[in-house]
Amino acid sequence: MLPLNPPLPPVRPKESGPQKSSPSPGVRAAEPKPQEQVRAAEPGSCLSLLKERGVEFAPLDRKEDSGVCAVDEPVSFKGVRLEGGRLISLDSPVTLRCSFAVDIALWIRDDLAPAVTRHGLSLRGLSGVGGQACRNRSRQSAGPEGEHATGNAFDLRRLVIERAPPIDIMGDRSDKTRALREDIRSGACAGFPTVLGSNSDAFHEDHLHVDGRTRRGGFRLCQWTVQ
Repeated sequence: MLPLNPPLPPVRPKESGPQKSSPSPGVRAAEPKPQEQVRAAEPGSCLSLLKERGVEFAPLDRKEDSGVCAVDEPVSFKGVRLEGGRLISLDSPVTLRCSFAVDIALWIRDDLAPAVTRHGLSLRGLSGVGGQACRNRSRQSAGPEGEHATGNAFDLRRLVIERAPPIDIMGDRSDKTRALREDIRSGACAGFPTVLGSNSDAFHEDHLHVDGRTRRGGFRLCQWTVQ
């Protein structure tokens, strides 16, 4: 016969700290990697900066198979609003890397538009623009890829002026606009590592080229003779 009052099993001691569930056999718990977290935060911070600067843009998907022409955090740049809210629009959107789009926006808002205003005019837009293009430098059939290939360059031909004819930056060589074009040159050369225009080479006689190329020793290239 069994005893009427069988002995109870000993009490299991309490474990210190929070209880952790064990993963199923053969399944390894995924742990976030610090580097992956940083990469995930960087695009958002750059896009937020574009919004803060009043940029009209649309984020683009990065092409996985773009190779040497991959654009880091690509955006479709459409224009930028001045501090008063007026939109300086591009005649067509251009694809730029996000960080360089910030540089272009600041240049338009804080340098280019004020330069036009100082000369008694009002900037309304930009035309003849160019951004990312998967090609070699200066459209050559061979040689290294240029900054346009990675969305790190911007081209501009004309300024669209409120209630006045557009100004062709390289084509207009009149004394009436010379002081303004000199002003634009000074601001561009102070703001970008590379500025190319008239008298730089045969490929930049008809438009302004600026890019964010980093060179050894911080060397800067400003080749534009205002004519």
